[in-house]
Amino acid sequence: MKKIKTIILIIALILTLSACISRKAENKDVFLTEKVELSLSLQFAMIPNENIKNLEIDFSFYNNSQIITTKKRILGNVTKGMEYTITFYLSEFSFSQFSFITKYSYTVTSGTVSASLFNNNLGK
Repeated sequence: MKKIKTIILIIALILTLSACISRKAENKDVFLTEKVELSLSLQFAMIPNENIKNLEIDFSFYNNSQIITTKKRILGNVTKGMEYTITFYLSEFSFSQFSFITKYSYTVTSGTVSASLFNNNLGK
């Protein structure tokens, strides 16, 4: 019986520490820029500043200050420093939407940043 209590206590401690050393991903955790290429798509280069699990980003597309549409991209697990290409194809927009896009913004809507006990990036 004592072994079971010890195992349960160890599991509880591990779960508590895991919760203490991770946080929700934010915009500051990724560097994102538009790729300029002649094509029938919009492409963005994204480089994570941290390792992020289950990353999701919402992109909003505007005609000046008026929002045209919002699109979600689920990137999954991403590695710090690796470049990822995010593509929006012409077929994902109506012709009028695509032709009137003048700017975009993005918001990290989901993801978890984990830090090791020896590299605390959580308070930044």
